[in-house]
Amino acid sequence: MSRKKLFLSLFKKLSIERLAYIDSTIEEDNKIPSIEEMNDSINSSIVDNELYSSKYDYFIQIENYIEKNNLNYLTYFDDKFPQKLREIAQAPRLLYYKGNLDNIGSLSIAIVGTRKPSNYGIWAANKFSKELASNGFCVISGMASGIDKFAHQGALESDGKTICVLGSSITKPYPKTNSKLMQTVIDSGGLVISEYSDLSPIIPANFAYRNRIVSGLSDGILIIEAGMKSGTLITADFGLEQGKNIFAVPGSIDSVSSIGTNNLIKQGAQLVTCVNDILEAYGMNYGNVVTGSKDMRSLSEIERTIYGCIQSKGICTADMISIHTSLNIKDVTGILNILDIKSFINYDGHIASIKT
Repeated sequence: MSRKKLFLSLFKKLSIERLAYIDSTIEEDNKIPSIEEMNDSINSSIVDNELYSSKYDYFIQIENYIEKNNLNYLTYFDDKFPQKLREIAQAPRLLYYKGNLDNIGSLSIAIVGTRKPSNYGIWAANKFSKELASNGFCVISGMASGIDKFAHQGALESDGKTICVLGSSITKPYPKTNSKLMQTVIDSGGLVISEYSDLSPIIPANFAYRNRIVSGLSDGILIIEAGMKSGTLITADFGLEQGKNIFAVPGSIDSVSSIGTNNLIKQGAQLVTCVNDILEAYGMNYGNVVTGSKDMRSLSEIERTIYGCIQSKGICTADMISIHTSLNIKDVTGILNILDIKSFINYDGHIASIKT
């Protein structure tokens, strides 16, 4: 772990570009940049003594917190930081985690919904999470009460992969009643992540804000029961901004907890009544049977990112994809050739389109 990168990640008011440059100018990973080094590297005195001292004190507290609780962490400046999260607005600078980080590279569906589900909602969350997990998807949710909880449980019951994205710290999970579930996720090879430490107060805004990470890590979002003003709709909004597939399970027209879900369908979310409706969107059939060579699970994270860009835009040039994904043009060109060889796309060296 890099002490330098951890320290830099705490300067939230400095741009990622500035911090990345400072990081690049200091070779030693365990060296804490001095105030002179930080200002010299950007030819500015933007970091004053008061700011530097407060961040240094906070850094020591965070470092002690990580060590005391045996936590792992990733910063935006680490090579292993998820590419999916680099692409979202307000990308997290620092993530604490426990469990298997490899789950982030899996084809993933976020399952979210009301904290007070009906029996129908519980049944749907359990059914879809089990069947998605059985077909190789990683199920992502926020470990809240209600739909989130049953989504994680369904994936575990299928011996599948699941990721919990918390709106509280890992060491003081909220709600406390899901602490055992969180530990089961970790012990079963899943992943629990949070951008919050014990030094951060638990406030309602944190849970809405973490939804950008839930949607950001996913390849699609499944909404199961959401009221008119449900926080679940925030996740759907983030997903739309990020270009994700939005799926929704329809509910009864006289159910208050389905008003938001049914409205999403009216607005263009894909109505789903069985897991095959989702699998088909990713070139798959139920029961791990794939259609032709288009098994999305065979693609790397960066390959899925580029494939998803082409899927959302229709016809793209390499330059367009590079701008949209912030990926290097040489990397984009190389991946386009690989996707063409794998028969996912048509690419003639200039124009890329989805192979039908």
